[in-house]
Amino acid sequence: MPGVTKEHAPILTIVKVKSKQTIDIGTGKITNHEESEEIGILDRRAFLNVLNNTNRGLASPELLRRLNEYETLIYLEESSVHDEKWEKATTDKVRIENLLIREILHGYKRLVMKLDIEDNHSITMLDEYYN
Repeated sequence: MPGVTKEHAPILTIVKVKSKQTIDIGTGKITNHEESEEIGILDRRAFLNVLNNTNRGLASPELLRRLNEYETLIYLEESSVHDEKWEKATTDKVRIENLLIREILHGYKRLVMKLDIEDNHSITMLDEYYN
């Protein structure tokens, strides 16, 4: 996406939920309405499904550690009420997402250069965007 920084274009899905509650004064009836909007390039659920269905035998130890941290933080975030623990899990999850993306790209670049299967143009573009 030209002209968009990585901070403004999340790779993994962020769900923004708007809640609205109306009360009919005459009847006392309460109506709740929620709207969800997904922002991102890749759905978090699809990402986790790919991870869980992939042979991790050739993955670096650092990548495996980040994947396990990420999966744990998502579990904590989704199972907690919005309290201090939830806030910490969410903050840590965003930090791990960025480290996870960097580790995936680092492994990709290392493999491409080792196998000499592509010109350096795509690697240069990745370096410019993620460094």
